[in-house]
Amino acid sequence: MASHKPSLVHPKYKTKYRVGNWSEYERGLRSRGDVTIWFTKEALDAWIPPSRTAVVSGKNTPAGRARDATVLRVRDVGRRRWKKESGYHRQARAENAFFRYKRLLGGALLHG
Repeated sequence: MASHKPSLVHPKYKTKYRVGNWSEYERGLRSRGDVTIWFTKEALDAWIPPSRTAVVSGKNTPAGRARDATVLRVRDVGRRRWKKESGYHRQARAENAFFRYKRLLGGALLHG
């Protein structure tokens, strides 16, 4: 008669379920982390700095007015100060966060 050795793993931490279909399991994990973020055109136009040679366009659209205001502000206070005032450096943090999400979710963001 073989003697039975007690398990070294505490019953609380024992595996209760084993995954049989890994592709379905991973799809479920990806859908659980679904993130949708919408940016308005005005926010993007004001957030992305105008080129150094930018001029006021005079367009009477919300995006045009936001861009013109940004061009004038950069001209008034300088590029470096505008970036601090507008929180432009947060863009790098946002891009880094999206990079992490893409790495975590793989192609799920691309194939929606």
